[in-house]
Amino acid sequence: MTNGSSEKAWVEGRVVPSSEARIPLCDRGFFFAEAAYEAYVGRGGRVFAWDEHQERLRRTLGGIRLPMVDATMADVERACRALVEDFGGGAFLLYVQVTGGVAPRNHVLKEDPRPAVYATIRPWDRSVLFADQARGISAATFPDIRWPKATWKTTQLLGNVLGKKHARDVGADEVLFLDADGCVLEGGSTNVFIVENGRLVTASTKANILPGVTRLGLPRFLGREIVEESVPLARFLSADEAFVTGTTREVTAVVKVDGAEIGDGTPGPVTRELSAAFGAAFDRACPAL
Repeated sequence: MTNGSSEKAWVEGRVVPSSEARIPLCDRGFFFAEAAYEAYVGRGGRVFAWDEHQERLRRTLGGIRLPMVDATMADVERACRALVEDFGGGAFLLYVQVTGGVAPRNHVLKEDPRPAVYATIRPWDRSVLFADQARGISAATFPDIRWPKATWKTTQLLGNVLGKKHARDVGADEVLFLDADGCVLEGGSTNVFIVENGRLVTASTKANILPGVTRLGLPRFLGREIVEESVPLARFLSADEAFVTGTTREVTAVVKVDGAEIGDGTPGPVTRELSAAFGAAFDRACPAL
């Protein structure tokens, strides 16, 4: 067992140092981005919101028509268990990627190969999250150039990468994708909310967004209703508060968009309350050893 000081990988059914991991050149994830993925966090040998992540992964595998879903999910569970047991007791970030398998390059084969499962685990420094939550983050808007199935968690992420590069280039921490009508959809790797008179408002899950595990879990933590509505950028900028949610972001305030301050430019009371409640839920589910 390690102390969690280095990244490990699951490849070809075994745990190896990431530096030794090799992916076959003929993997369909490499050729065609035919791949689903999930990101998990945890601590003390426990994975946070495991069932919710597995349900979403199963939905994505079915959506992109990978075969042998039950057997593949069993492979995913075996990989995750092995990596978490090897890692030890600290906080970790676990990524799993399921591809269309290894086969000669052809768009469609007479018979689909068995999906391939790869995974990595590395330490997760929560102090970085806490610092962002204390000061809030900035965001930059960008047209939604992603493929129209962002509702599945796949590796079709070039649009996300380009949006995040734009945010980086203008000195922002996250991108906010805008639809053709100028409404805010979500971040590059987060869901997005505004707070209006204590109400939580976010884009509808019928829009081109990924229904995040953190987003869907919020009502359990404060009993607040989530209203799904289109949010034009002007409405977003005039909100009392704004925040993003995500597996590694948990609940983090957005205090500036395209250089304009949201509210008074600091994390607001509702966001701080949600951040604390969500953090407490993680601590209860995954206590430090």
